[in-house]
Amino acid sequence: MKYVPYSVLKYIAYISMFIDHLAVLLNRNHLVDGNLYWVMRGIGRLAFPLFLFFLVVGVKHTKSKTQYPGRLAALAIVSEVPYDLYFYKGFPNWDHQNIFFELFVCLLLLVLFEGFLPCNKGSNSCAVKPWSDVASINQSSEPSSADPLADKAEIMHEFEPHLSKLHSDKAETDFCPAYIVLLTAIMCAPAYFLHFSYGYKGVIATAFLYKFYQARELQHQKQYQRNRFRNKNQYQSSLHSSLHPVAKSDSSPTSESGEVQSKDFILQLVYLCLACAALIIKSTKIQYACFAVIPLVLFSKSTRQSRSKALQIALYLFYPAHILLLYAIEKALF
Repeated sequence: MKYVPYSVLKYIAYISMFIDHLAVLLNRNHLVDGNLYWVMRGIGRLAFPLFLFFLVVGVKHTKSKTQYPGRLAALAIVSEVPYDLYFYKGFPNWDHQNIFFELFVCLLLLVLFEGFLPCNKGSNSCAVKPWSDVASINQSSEPSSADPLADKAEIMHEFEPHLSKLHSDKAETDFCPAYIVLLTAIMCAPAYFLHFSYGYKGVIATAFLYKFYQARELQHQKQYQRNRFRNKNQYQSSLHSSLHPVAKSDSSPTSESGEVQSKDFILQLVYLCLACAALIIKSTKIQYACFAVIPLVLFSKSTRQSRSKALQIALYLFYPAHILLLYAIEKALF
């Protein structure tokens, strides 16, 4: 199965955002008809949920959970002047704020999740193997002992801690929903009363995307451990197959594994649908276009590509820069 690299998702987010803002300029100066205008605005609905998803990814992998919100807050302040000038023809406008204020509050929520949830304290559940390692584990390794019984004992001795950890992680995760609801409700207040772009809806969507990412990480961890156990166990089973034939069971490990993966897939799909459903609360019909991000995020994966510092700065400054550019074009030509 082919997956969408994170880098491609980022470019989709930035391009869709630019198309959305360009539609405002074209429509305001009567350069586009109504149908094309709404198509462009519909494409723009992909940007915000994708940015929320990358907030979740970023807070999971950032080296500093204090500098990350600081950079976002600085970007929100810098972007407010061009945002008000372009969209509302004057500065300041206290009724609406640019999208980075909303993203800043959502990021604070994620930082609280990482710091205060019992399922994250003292747990290394997020330190899962990358996709490349999960795939490479399919290559079988020879056992260390020539005695099959010794191999069996070694297998169970090695795999038992992983099984215990999965049950432990699940038990800790059971305490998470109450904390997630409480922290989400707290962070909904500033997003609503300060008139952020998506208000409380963006905060709720962030919570569901966080749960989606948690479910995906746990799936990868279970897949890695399952493959590691299976590859060693297959050698031992093949060694005994000719001496101790057993009757075939109706359910094979492969079918059980497929059933578990199907349940994990459905759970992730549900979280993504709930995240998009939160964004359409009391919204216009055009907001339903955000559901198009579900297959993109569901079938995405990290490519672990290193980016230059210049590219990172360019991506940060793209938002205020492109709005300022559109404002300058409109002032010069119309």
